[in-house]
Parts: sequence; structure tokens; C-alpha cells
Amino acid sequence: MKNRLDSGFYLIPILLVMNLFIRWNDFEHTSPDSREYIALAKNFPMIEDSLFPIFYPICLKIINFIVHDYLVAYKVVCGMSLLFSLSFVRIKDFYWREIWVVSTFLSFLRIAPWGWSEIVMIPLLLLIFYYNYQF
Repeated sequence: MKNRLDSGFYLIPILLVMNLFIRWNDFEHTSPDSREYIALAKNFPMIEDSLFPIFYPICLKIINFIVHDYLVAYKVVCGMSLLFSLSFVRIKDFYWREIWVVSTFLSFLRIAPWGWSEIVMIPLLLLIFYYNYQF
């Protein structure tokens, strides 16, 4: 019974990735903050003045070396963050069912396709929680 229930949980990542791709194809998910992050990434390392976090523009700049388009780069960063989060908790067996279910909540589904730095915080927070739990 438990194996059958666990196999039902494996639909969640598939549906999350499908939701992400469908939403990217239907709407433009850039905001003034997204455009500011892209501008920071384009001008990096010459940043004159900014209140924005610097890690997300660095990630955009690194991915942009590969894909040569910042709009695709933020989607790659979002996808990598989502896939890392889902796979890390499953590989480490760290409350993976609970975290997978929480990732289907509307608040996560709303921020996932956007080009915001919050999406990078999810894997970082999971790493902090995991290593704190291990400690």
C-alpha cells in the first residue's frame, strides 16, 4: 500500500515541470524587478548602485554564457532551482513527500515562473534546513 502511495507522489514533479512550461508559453513573466536583475547581470561586474541581491544576477550572467539570452537564462535558473529542490530532498530522503506537496501550493506556483531572486532562495533554504536538521 505504501509503495503504491509513494508512486502517486512521483506525479508531482512531472506536473510541476509541465505547469512551469505551460505558464512560460502562455504569459510573459518579467516584471520591473526582473528587468532590473537582467540589467545588473548585463553590467556585471561594473555595478554602480543597487539595492538588489547580487547572487541572482551572477547566476543569470553564468547561464547567459551558455544560452546567450537573458530571458532564457532566467527560465533555466528557475528550472534548475525547481529540479534541484525536488531531487535533493528525494535523494537525501529529507521530508520529500511533504516538500513535494508544499511545492504544489498556490504561493509556490505563483512565484515559480517569474524571473525573481526568490526562486533561487528555495534550494538555498532547503540546504540550510537539511544541514541544520543533520546538526
